[in-house]
Amino acid sequence: MPETYLCGVCRDPVVDAPQEQWTSTAVVAGGWRHLDDSPLCPGGAPTRVEEPDPADPDTAALAAMLPVVFAPHGPYTPARAATALAALDTVTGWLRMATGPACASRTAPQPADLARLAAGLLRAARSQAVTLINLRRHLDDRARTGHPADVARDGRAAGRLTHAADRQAAVAADLAAVWLAARHTSRQAPDPACGCPPACAGCRETVGTLHDPHCPWALGSVDYEHPAIAAEPTVLPAHLHRPGCPQAVPRPGGLCQQITADGDLQCLICAAVNTIDADSFDSYGATTEHHQRCTFCGTTWSWCDMSAVR
Repeated sequence: MPETYLCGVCRDPVVDAPQEQWTSTAVVAGGWRHLDDSPLCPGGAPTRVEEPDPADPDTAALAAMLPVVFAPHGPYTPARAATALAALDTVTGWLRMATGPACASRTAPQPADLARLAAGLLRAARSQAVTLINLRRHLDDRARTGHPADVARDGRAAGRLTHAADRQAAVAADLAAVWLAARHTSRQAPDPACGCPPACAGCRETVGTLHDPHCPWALGSVDYEHPAIAAEPTVLPAHLHRPGCPQAVPRPGGLCQQITADGDLQCLICAAVNTIDADSFDSYGATTEHHQRCTFCGTTWSWCDMSAVR
C-alpha cells in the first residue's frame, strides 16, 4: 500500500521535500511541504495514514509478487531492468486505455478515484525525475575515464537528461495540484447514496450548474422520439446516475453508447454490453422508423425520421 502523509493540522497531503529539490537524491532535513509547496501548518507534523486501495482479487497474487521481484536489494542487472521497463510499458499502456473516453467513467467514477490516480502518477513522476538524474550521474562517472569522443557524447546526453528531469519534476508539481483539488472535491461533494459520482452522466457538470450545450439532457428529445423528454438546461439529481445504477433513467438521444473502437454498444440503463436489438425500416410517406430494445433489461427507444416529408 503506498504511503500517504498528511499535515497534522489541516489534514491535507504533504510531501517530504520542496518542489525545487524533487530531482535530488539526498534526504532533505525538515523539508516537508504541502502539495502547493507551502510549509506545514504550525505544529502540523507529518502523519502517516493508511488509505486502502479498492480490493482487486484478480491481481492480488501479482501485487504480492512485485515487491519480491523488484526488491530494494536487487538484483540490479540489465535483464531485471529490461523486465522493469516491460512492466512499466504494459502498465502505462493499460492506464492510457483505462482513462480514455470509453473507460474513464468506470476507472475513475468519483473524485476520490481521480485523487488516487493523481497521487500515484505524482509518485511515479518524482521517481522518474530522480531516475533521470541518476543516469546523468552515471554518465558523469563514465566521462572521467572515457575516450574524448565518448566524453563529448556523454556530456551532451547528460545535459538532455538534466533537462528531462527538470521537466518531469514540473509534471509532478502539476499532478500535486490535481491531487489536492480532487481530494478537496471528494471531501466537499459527497456522492449520492447509490454511489454514482455527483456529476451529470452525460456531460460531467455538477448538480445545480448548467449542462454542456451538447449534453443530451440540454438538447432534449427530437421530434417523434419516444420516450419524449423535454430539454433541461440545469443539472438535476436524476441526471447523475450511470449505466447499471438502479436509479438510471432513460435520456434523450438513444438507448446505448459506443464504448470501444470495435463498435461495442452499452445499454445506458442496465450497462449490459452488446444486448441492443436494433431495427430500422421504411415507413409511411418515405419516412424511416428506428427502434432499439435492450434484450437484458427490456428498455426501448424509438424515433421516426421525417426529413423526407419536410
